[in-house]
Amino acid sequence: MSGLARQTSDSNTAEPDFPELPPPPPFPCPFLTDDEIATYLGPLYAREWTVQPSDPKATKKPSPELVKRFAFSTFNELNAFLHLDLLDITQSENHHARQDITPDPPSLIVRVHTHSGLRPARHAEEPRRARVQPGITLRDVRFVYLLEQRLAARGGTAAVRSEAENMPSADEQPRSVAAVEARRGLSGQA
Repeated sequence: MSGLARQTSDSNTAEPDFPELPPPPPFPCPFLTDDEIATYLGPLYAREWTVQPSDPKATKKPSPELVKRFAFSTFNELNAFLHLDLLDITQSENHHARQDITPDPPSLIVRVHTHSGLRPARHAEEPRRARVQPGITLRDVRFVYLLEQRLAARGGTAAVRSEAENMPSADEQPRSVAAVEARRGLSGQA
């Protein structure tokens, strides 16, 4: 997917290219490493993706997740994207995102995390099954990269930043495993 760069809406600077799409990861998929965060999340932050805590009302266990709001010109455009592109990616990746739709203006919030990610072991004897919990993995990176690729093929859509949502800027986004995990601890405070 390299070469997918575009101009930002508020300047003449190009967003960074995406690195090559990572291969499908094993199950359970390990949480992102510091190197993967540096490689894959930076281009997403430049495209208005954020790492936020999951909604405690919508998930059983708190988790950091990738979040973005997309604006569409019409509700028909939103529905076409939702029912064609998003559904196709969901089926091909055997992975899903939570979607929240707002009608005026037509917009879609996409939230994605892996329900059964594999966190690093706390000690050498820790059983693998005790390490399975929700988090951000390469499955989520693949999902949102494919989503961005589909949007680019459609001519793109606007990302919306709402001040009411307290969306952190790209500079405020986590750049390490510890910083991503700190977003888990914010659940219920967002």
